[in-house]
Amino acid sequence: MIKQEHVVIRESVRDWREAIYEASKPLLADLSITNSYITAMQAEYPVLSPNIILRSNVAIPHVAPEHGVNQVSMSLLKLKKGLEVDQKIRIHFVVVIAAIDKLQHLDALRELMELASNESILSKMLETDDTRKLFQLIQV
Repeated sequence: MIKQEHVVIRESVRDWREAIYEASKPLLADLSITNSYITAMQAEYPVLSPNIILRSNVAIPHVAPEHGVNQVSMSLLKLKKGLEVDQKIRIHFVVVIAAIDKLQHLDALRELMELASNESILSKMLETDDTRKLFQLIQV
């Protein structure tokens, strides 16, 4: 569900709020979501909640479609330096999910859980600083 143009790499972000915004920018640019969707995610998750972290390295912020989803889409933000959740957890990937119904939401979560469980792919994702290669890795 992630298009190559929806893959973004940043060195770092100031905080979780900025991580949500940076991860959402490609979806906002192609009108998949509205600004209100970003605002709703930031309000729903003012701090990075363990409820939306998969396997200690992938955060998946999302809210209900009525907050501003125009079309089904996902984006991937890689943070080279990561974002510290607590002393034990540092996330490096933020995947924004924009689904228009529960079924698509569950399909997206299933795919992301498979990806987050693949240590080999996650390791390769951490090593690359090229959006094209990052996109190719998630297509496996």
